[in-house]
Amino acid sequence: GFWRPPITVTDPLDLTVAGNAIARQHGIGRIDIVENRFIGLKSRGCYETHGLSIMRSAQIDLEGLALDREVRPLRDHTCGRVPEQ
Repeated sequence: GFWRPPITVTDPLDLTVAGNAIARQHGIGRIDIVENRFIGLKSRGCYETHGLSIMRSAQIDLEGLALDREVRPLRDHTCGRVPEQ
């Protein structure tokens, strides 16, 4: 047979669709969250984020390779403050 090069996906939409398909087959990305609401009630939400779960895991792995000990706390502090703005 002929040698085939590995498939490369670079378009963001195609990457998300491919990630969703692969992760869904393996049960990755099902999240069950219990939240406290402002009015004092608890709310349960079941979410499916198949492709994004894979991308977030890859991001954490890459940051572990690229960021040094001094930069990680700065990143954590900055990322925690962005939603407040």
